[in-house]
Amino acid sequence: MANSRTTGEMVDGKKHGYWITYYANGIKRSEGNYIHGKKGGPWIQYHKNRNIYVETFFRDDKHEGTYTSYHENGNIGMIGTYCYHFYNRYGTKGLKE
Repeated sequence: MANSRTTGEMVDGKKHGYWITYYANGIKRSEGNYIHGKKGGPWIQYHKNRNIYVETFFRDDKHEGTYTSYHENGNIGMIGTYCYHFYNRYGTKGLKE
């Protein structure tokens, strides 16, 4: 990301463990876990005013389950559920066979 910095550990050349990304001014931008290079578990992103922008969950680097997004003033903007992402045996997106 341009003009941002991150903290976290690398294991075997992949992000692993708890990572935090900051805006260029030092304010926290996002935080969450990586498992062998893939996002896993709860993640939080922040607005530049430090209020939460979105709370979401990842499994195997894909969004999963419910998420909540917030306006900059802290009021809830949207609550939703991510659809599952998978491919059928032909390699195209579609219903699981």
